[in-house]
Amino acid sequence: MSWQGEPPPATPRAGTAAAGPGRSGGPRPANGAGRTERPGRGVGRGDGPGRGDGPRPSVLLDFDGPVCTLLPQDRLPVLAGRFTDVIRARGIPVPDTPPLRADPLESLRFAAGTGDADLTRALEDMMCAVEAEAAGEAPATDGAATALRDLHAAGLAVVIVSNNAAEAIRIHLERVGLAHCVAAVVGRPYARPWLMKPSPAPVRRALSLLSADPSGCVLIGDSVNDVQSATAAGVRCVGYAPDGGGRLLAAGADDVISHMGDAFHAVVTGPRRGNGSNQTWQEL
Repeated sequence: MSWQGEPPPATPRAGTAAAGPGRSGGPRPANGAGRTERPGRGVGRGDGPGRGDGPRPSVLLDFDGPVCTLLPQDRLPVLAGRFTDVIRARGIPVPDTPPLRADPLESLRFAAGTGDADLTRALEDMMCAVEAEAAGEAPATDGAATALRDLHAAGLAVVIVSNNAAEAIRIHLERVGLAHCVAAVVGRPYARPWLMKPSPAPVRRALSLLSADPSGCVLIGDSVNDVQSATAAGVRCVGYAPDGGGRLLAAGADDVISHMGDAFHAVVTGPRRGNGSNQTWQEL
């Protein structure tokens, strides 16, 4: 399996670190972000249901939400406040805006925008540590294990494409016994938050890993950022919204499912539309 926090070199060697564009290839962060390994043998080449039925799409899957609840919503403002305190301690004023109050990743974006590379790396390391600890006990999303196993059994390659650190994703997948169902992980680029979703960069990186055409892939995600990233990369998007998918449909999602157990059906069947507009699966 390939665990990526940054783009790999043209021909990565198993177990070696990959230097991203503009990086010297010097010492890597101790949190494991950016590590690259050769993809596991046989992943995405299963002999299960659907084998031999013609081309099937490769699947790009968001992590926090569709696979597990990495950080509870009530914890995010607390972390955002800690990050804001670190930024202000550097003498940098931080505007009191809802995104910065609610989401530590927005604080990471803000820090990067100041041009202070040391500050950005400090917050990145804090975020990686928090995520890795949380992954050790994060509850799996209902239906996620079934979805991953069904997709793998059908021979569909699955790549996790996430704004979370690759190391946290690895910890969770190995803890719940699902790492073998995933061909690769494209995690948050270390200290380069401008390359997170909604940028199409992580989706395009996943397409490159798969040597896949955008038209042959589908992304499953639970946020507007996921929809925007997929759309910009030319990839079909299935929204995951257990409490209703209006905001994802409005953002341009092709379909919405309310339970991850429906993911396999949504992927292999393709878009379902009614009266010229998108519908959620639970409405059909």
